[in-house]
Order: sequence, then C-alpha cells, then structure tokens
Amino acid sequence: MQVIANTVSLKESNMRTHVSLSGNLISFDVGLVQEKGNEEGPGLKGPLDKTIIPTRNHQFMKDLEFELNSTDIRPGSEIKGIISVSYPGRYDGVVINTTIADSNEHVVYKSYNEKKISQNVSRLFISKDAMPDDTAEFTAVINFQPAREYEVRFRVSIIEQHKEIESRIIFARYSG
Repeated sequence: MQVIANTVSLKESNMRTHVSLSGNLISFDVGLVQEKGNEEGPGLKGPLDKTIIPTRNHQFMKDLEFELNSTDIRPGSEIKGIISVSYPGRYDGVVINTTIADSNEHVVYKSYNEKKISQNVSRLFISKDAMPDDTAEFTAVINFQPAREYEVRFRVSIIEQHKEIESRIIFARYSG
C-alpha cells in the first residue's frame, strides 16, 4: 500500500478532521475549526493538509455489527437484536450490557439464538461456541411502566481473554 501525505505540524487543540471515501481512495482533510460556524456547522479555516490512501478495492467491514429491530421501545414489547462478528483474531464471545439512563430498572434478556434463558439476566455473555457463523440473535424485554421517556443504551463488545476488543453502541428510547 502506498501512502501519499503532506507533513503538517498540529499544535492547535481546535482541530477538525474530515474523512471521505471516494472510489478507491480514502482522503483525510485536516484543518483548524472556526470560532463561529454557519448553520451547517463549524467549518474549517487555515491551511488544509490532505492525506490520500489507495484502498485497492478493499471493502471496509467492521469487526462487529449490531442492529436492533427498533429503537422505539414500549413496555412489554420484545426487543430483538442481531450481532455479527467478523473479527479475524481469536475471541471468547460477545457481551451485551444495557443501561437505562436515570433509572434503577433493567433490561431482561429472554433468549439468544433461540435458546431460552431460565434466569432473569441483565447482562448477557454469548460464547463464540454458541454463535454459528459468528452471528447471534437475542431477545429482551423491559417490564416497568415508565412515567416519562428514558434513554436506553445497548453496548455490545467482543471479548478476548477478559479484554474488550471492540464495541458498538445503539441508543434507544423507552416510553409508555
């Protein structure tokens, strides 16, 4: 892989980087952030430095993909999620942690890969051995009646020897 770059000294703390993918090239534009921007955002000022990296038609796949069936959750409704791992190294499994902001309540996991969970668990570890094709599906539920809207954070992480390799976060809303 060949890297074409101009050298730049970045001593300012108010930097902005823009990354774009075009055809077979990735380009990084680096510049100073304006004190005041327009309605589209802060914009860039000062000289730009451009780094271009040819990708040779490689597709950029994340090591961890995570989706929910809905980010608008209601009491008692089933939450379904799909996790797909393409991490090339060894790993032990994935863990799903969920928090409901400003609440002591929990998300309760009911099943993964069509296997029922007999106990109420609020944190779910799925072993790699239980993930055919490095994919897992899970179901969960939130049972309390909300007095207002809550933010729910689902965080899925790849675990290797008690260390987190990579994670993805999805935010959802929980309301009545």
